Amino acid sequence: MNLRRISYRILTGTLRGEMPKKLIEEAYYRLGLSHAQRAFVAEMVYGTLRWLMKLDWIIDRFLERPEKLDGKVRNVLRLGIYQMDFMGSVPDYAAINECVELVKWIFRRKPYLVKPMARLTNAVLRRYQREKGRLRFPSLDEDPVRHISINQSHPEWLVRRWVKRWGVEWTLKLCEANNSPPPITLRANALRCSRDQLVEELKGEGLDVSPGRYAPEAVRIEGHPVFERLESFKKGLFFLQDEASMLVVRALSPQVGDLVIDVCAAPGGKTTHIAEMTGNLATVIALDASGERLKLIRENCARLGITEVRIRRHDASEPAEDLLNRADRVLVDVPCSNTGVIRRHPDLKWKRSEEDIGKLADLQFRILLASAQYVRRGGVLVYSTCSLEEEENEGVIERFLEEVKGFEPESVADYLPYSAKELVTREGFMRSFPHIHGLDGFFAARLRRR
Repeated sequence: MNLRRISYRILTGTLRGEMPKKLIEEAYYRLGLSHAQRAFVAEMVYGTLRWLMKLDWIIDRFLERPEKLDGKVRNVLRLGIYQMDFMGSVPDYAAINECVELVKWIFRRKPYLVKPMARLTNAVLRRYQREKGRLRFPSLDEDPVRHISINQSHPEWLVRRWVKRWGVEWTLKLCEANNSPPPITLRANALRCSRDQLVEELKGEGLDVSPGRYAPEAVRIEGHPVFERLESFKKGLFFLQDEASMLVVRALSPQVGDLVIDVCAAPGGKTTHIAEMTGNLATVIALDASGERLKLIRENCARLGITEVRIRRHDASEPAEDLLNRADRVLVDVPCSNTGVIRRHPDLKWKRSEEDIGKLADLQFRILLASAQYVRRGGVLVYSTCSLEEEENEGVIERFLEEVKGFEPESVADYLPYSAKELVTREGFMRSFPHIHGLDGFFAARLRRR
């Protein structure tokens, strides 16, 4: 079984728009990969995606006409240089030889291309091996945006936005955090166990775990186990979720007996958390436009023992007439640019453009406008994103409060655990950052209807 061929195929599929996690899991089950083999493929794919811009900059230094380079060869070179620079377990000579053999395999049906493409691959990688110590990257002092963009492998448009808003040092630290593998956090299922009980259960399964820092239901785990094989997973004792995402539901503070509407619910992380916090004694209506993703909510509810969730397919940008003015709580976790979760999904850096930010902000406003109509008088709405961009966060809330009467902001401080108070802004919003708090980047605002 050739793991580099598998990695190449998954990288190629990802850059064509597919989801790397899905492709890796499909390969794991279809090909019967071992845990170590899956980990190797994941490292190759996610690592190459994480450092894609830096890898391309390096590749282009060794080509006379980089724009003419065949895309398949570029992907092999990306994988090769990633192994040489970041995977200490792979000697340079092995990475080079394997990449040359991979190129031969890729072009096996075009024999006239096999030798020239293999020679090119070998020449670029061997020259890099000899000269990498002499490469000179753009200077941080002379061109900080270009320096951070290349050295930390982030799109230049995104780096420029962040530097303008937060400054060079702040942006550099954020990008460094985005390039670090994120922690794995589990949410203890309060319907079936306490956090302490989950910790003991996981330790009994041989895992290295510790309590989370901000959310009382959070457990941090070291390593990358195959969760589906754990008895604790099969028994529905936990759900994989970042602490920042857990805190959004804490800001919503659902109560027993509430009617709660989760507007963009799939895959069900926050929906199931709401049900757990209320002991299956609130009615939760989960809406999502994707029928396929609604299946994930059903599966998660079944595994976690959640019974009081009603699942409906619905376009969140249009109000559902039968739900108007009925809800005690409404959660509006909108589609966004996902710039707060780049460390988990490095492919997002290459799938977004600056134009997306304004388009998403308009969509988010429409969804918020529709969702606000579900809130009864005295009820609460929480708006949240996993974006760091002001237009998608404060900008949407400010526009909503200007155009819609009858809602007023409430500080989330009274609803978050004491340990999470540092995440509360002066305006009373929740804001988390990977490089400051070690959490995914999230925003949450709490509004009450008068």
